[in-house]
Amino acid sequence: AARGGDRGRARAPRARWYAAGEGAEGAAKAGAAKAGAEAGAEAGASASSGLFAAGYGKPMTWRVAGATLVTGAALTAAYFYEKERRFKEILASKTATAGEAAIGGPFSLRESVSGKAYTDKDLIGKWTLLYFGFTACPDVCPEEMEKLAEAIDMIEKVAGEGAINPVFISIDPERDSLEEVREYVKKFHKRMVGLTGSVKQCNAAARSYRVYHHKTSEDADYLVDHSIIHYLVGPDGKFRKFFLKSDEAKTIASGVLNLMADEFKAERAQKG
Repeated sequence: AARGGDRGRARAPRARWYAAGEGAEGAAKAGAAKAGAEAGAEAGASASSGLFAAGYGKPMTWRVAGATLVTGAALTAAYFYEKERRFKEILASKTATAGEAAIGGPFSLRESVSGKAYTDKDLIGKWTLLYFGFTACPDVCPEEMEKLAEAIDMIEKVAGEGAINPVFISIDPERDSLEEVREYVKKFHKRMVGLTGSVKQCNAAARSYRVYHHKTSEDADYLVDHSIIHYLVGPDGKFRKFFLKSDEAKTIASGVLNLMADEFKAERAQKG
């Protein structure tokens, strides 16, 4: 409704500047006929001024603003695309060259509900999806957490409730207290595990999974630029696969279910 109102208000000035323009143009012609070419030129200038003052410049301003927004959106999309491409190359190369130990490893944090220690050993025995973010994130993290929650529900419709363990790890421990993380994760999924700790502990966990993160300023309301990746960890506690920002919830769900099925078949084959 608000947009419709804006468009209605935008049409009214156009009518005014058109009417004003015709009046001004008539005045210019009359002036030219009465006072000659010089007077006509002056009146013509007045006509142009009348058009601009009455709002003739406004349609062009909106066009420029629209073009600016489109350009900004395209640049933002290009930034995220290039960022994802580079992270994907880095992760893939590390996995290929260094094997199982390239991504993932020991960490020790605190679970936001109980306050108890939560380590990499707590991942053993279950499939886990890890996401690194921060509670003050204005847009990307909430979007990714919602996507993660949607993927969890899709997976559990097939594999059963509790088949996957969703975990959020803070990369902003200076602001992300146990309480902050606890209140944050419960907005997205009832079984989401929230982890935080000291700066040293959170940095160590991020390094284990090759997570890039950097404070954008020293202001109190600073943001944290960081890699946007979901990590799938197998029941043995080892990294299996990663999913990027461009991957939809259904892509994550199908990727996890396919790996679950493949490993289940392999286990059965080994047992004969």
